[in-house]
Amino acid sequence: MFLLLDVGNTAVKWRLLEDIEEYRPLRGGVLTFDRLEELKHFSGIPHKWVSSVKPSVNHKLVEILKNPYFVEVEDCKNLIKVEYKTPHTLGIDRLLNAVGGSFYGDTFAVVSFGTATVVDLIIDRTFKGGAIFLGVEKHLECLSKKGEKLPRVDLTDVPPLVGQSTAECILSGVFYSQIFTVRGYLERFKNLFGVDRVIYTGGYAELFKPFLGQGILDRELLFKGLWKVMKDHLE
Repeated sequence: MFLLLDVGNTAVKWRLLEDIEEYRPLRGGVLTFDRLEELKHFSGIPHKWVSSVKPSVNHKLVEILKNPYFVEVEDCKNLIKVEYKTPHTLGIDRLLNAVGGSFYGDTFAVVSFGTATVVDLIIDRTFKGGAIFLGVEKHLECLSKKGEKLPRVDLTDVPPLVGQSTAECILSGVFYSQIFTVRGYLERFKNLFGVDRVIYTGGYAELFKPFLGQGILDRELLFKGLWKVMKDHLE
């Protein structure tokens, strides 16, 4: 058995695989950080591979899982080249998304809608870098905290383009600024580098994809990358 963990900024996702030959999860789930103890029943599994962008919980995972393996940038270099000025600061989630993207080709962009929205460029299986900006939830949180008269609202559906209340105006600004920014990056990637394949992932990907043209929606992208790295090391 094989356990894959994606430790993000807001939650921990897990997938359980029976064998290593192909990415076919038996089951999976999502845990908030106050429920990490529930991972204890996986502690006896010999292979536990972790992608973590939240170092503050890594020690707790070691206690619970006993001997998990935390994937680092160096572990991915057999599968993808990295052209990045500060590889020691590169989030492993971004690199694993790029490795997972190799299922679809060697040249593509990845757009991840999570705590942050990240747009990355991969050319000829080489990670070039990209851009990071506020994701939906953090954008809404920031506006309500810094603007005394701005209410805290939640994005649950596509808002009107022209808001007719303060709440609608906030939702319109947050929602469509994501679309226009991502669309701008993708247009520049295509014009400058000839990149026309795009892979969307992350919690809000399904909501935004219809507004961004053709592309591939893959919510399992990071796990596919993590599986590929594990398979490369164990075979």
